[in-house]
Amino acid sequence: MSPFLIFWGIFSLLVALFASQRGKSFFGYFTLSLLLSPLISFFIVMLTDSNNQKSEAKRIQSGSEKKCPYCAELVKAEAIKCKHCGSDIGGLNGNALADKDDLGAHKALQDAIYKKDEVRVEAILETKLSVADCPLAFNHKDYAELHGTPRIIKMIEAKS
Repeated sequence: MSPFLIFWGIFSLLVALFASQRGKSFFGYFTLSLLLSPLISFFIVMLTDSNNQKSEAKRIQSGSEKKCPYCAELVKAEAIKCKHCGSDIGGLNGNALADKDDLGAHKALQDAIYKKDEVRVEAILETKLSVADCPLAFNHKDYAELHGTPRIIKMIEAKS
């Protein structure tokens, strides 16, 4: 077997591994690399959007990971402390906000409002966080009116 074919196969395998890390089909990109060229396939992988949101949703749905309510990064489901921001994420249903009514939770809510992250706002509001007792410069309702979407404003008003 020629060394050229061996390197072709190895590079095709590397492209397929890279594609699978970006949420693409390992087998599909391996086949594409073998048929076309590993270099062309690599550029195709780089030019297409990665399916990070789909792969994140799969990992959350499978129960292997959960999203930190403070920084919105994925961590292992068994984690009690976020490896990204260092916040406590243990407690009731893996959500530290359910057990606390502190400054960090209020900041997390306003951060989610600012980022227009309706899912995260809803998750934080489902906890025991008192929206009316906001120690920050802007109360949550005013902050939502400045930065939030109409749906976020309705959620905040319903919780107030």
